[in-house]
Amino acid sequence: MNFENIKSILLTLLVILSLVLTWSLWTYQPQLAEIKRPDYIRDVNIGFEKEPISLILPQQILFHKDHHTYGTMEGSEIRRIQSKLRQWSFDEFVDISARERDQYLDFVHGQEGIEVIFPTEIPIETFREIIKIEDKEIRNISFDRIIIPLNEGKDELPIAYFVSYEDQYIYQASLNNFSQTGFKTEIYNRAISYPKYISFKIDPFNTLFIQENSVQVNQLTYYSKSLSTEDFKDALFTNPSNVKRDIETVNEETYSDGSRALLIKDGLLRYINPTSESDEGIKSSGDYIQKSIDFVNDHSGWTDKYQFTNWDPNKRSTLFRLHINGVPVFHHSKLTSVYLEWDGTGLFDIYQRPLFKLHLPIDSETTKITLPPGQRVIDIIKSSPYVNIQKVKNITVAYQMTKDDTKVTVEPIWCIFENGDWKKVVFDDTDTKGIGGTIIGLEKN
Repeated sequence: MNFENIKSILLTLLVILSLVLTWSLWTYQPQLAEIKRPDYIRDVNIGFEKEPISLILPQQILFHKDHHTYGTMEGSEIRRIQSKLRQWSFDEFVDISARERDQYLDFVHGQEGIEVIFPTEIPIETFREIIKIEDKEIRNISFDRIIIPLNEGKDELPIAYFVSYEDQYIYQASLNNFSQTGFKTEIYNRAISYPKYISFKIDPFNTLFIQENSVQVNQLTYYSKSLSTEDFKDALFTNPSNVKRDIETVNEETYSDGSRALLIKDGLLRYINPTSESDEGIKSSGDYIQKSIDFVNDHSGWTDKYQFTNWDPNKRSTLFRLHINGVPVFHHSKLTSVYLEWDGTGLFDIYQRPLFKLHLPIDSETTKITLPPGQRVIDIIKSSPYVNIQKVKNITVAYQMTKDDTKVTVEPIWCIFENGDWKKVVFDDTDTKGIGGTIIGLEKN
């Protein structure tokens, strides 16, 4: 074999090797571990999620015992008794309104037993979320109190009454899984340990009960903590990167994406969404209440102890008010409530809430305050030219909030709900007769 033949063979081998290497490079697939994409889109958790049972609570429980009335609105007691309600079930609702109309107030308040009073009428659909209602037929009606009579007759089946106080509807329901003996032992026989209440008859169809003696309530101070505006922007806008910020003053700014707007002013957040989309899932007032709870839950927006307080079926609105130890808290600029208003298609128009939360209590600034007895409140209401007694729907101990940059103080007061607005009872301590005082505005509903 001559030299030329050897070169030809080597060249051929090199060409073949080159082709093999090229093919290997083209077809090579390395076994690499999967690289996970960073999660740039984060969930926004501003506070906590809450179930209806922790938001929809009675405002007051009355015990009618031995021709006297005792009561409580203390938070831990309210929750303890509501936990009992959840152990029972209610069935076989029957409308007995016509039968009891002539003796309406005696029927509602005159029976030995308990009255569980909610702050507003609650749709039966919403009641199903907090207690066991077995009757599937009852619908499209609202109640604001449950009455459980405690009869001495052992042969009588346990019953309960669901009452729409203003509309004078009374529905009787069977009460299951209920032990009268056990309930008396655990709850009812302790009634005399609660404050004694007196009645104030507004008209033939409305009697209010308020604490008879002086009321001692702590004035409390907390450090407050601001909530992140950026978190709300990320939670409430579909594409936060398209949102523009406009600072108008030190305490006022606006965020907008061209259709939605987020307004911040003096610690109050107001989100406006004019978008109209169909929502066939909302068919009743109860759905609007649940929709409101779900919306706030979507960004874990419950930052303090808020409780469902009011809803307006005409405006399709819901209101959740801050409570401290069961006592409602008011502020003239509505810094103590979460408010949602929905349009006719199911999308809300307005979401309004405070942009801060209570952080740490300042124990050194706690002061015990003694409020005048209920009878003095009644006397001032009767003598005030600024009150239409027929329009008074509620009288309660409450807190009035004041706030600075870092602290929040809640002062105990007496207040009334009259003609759609909350008003404060101001006492004149210089009046030697003990009935002097006046009524001033506190917070519009």
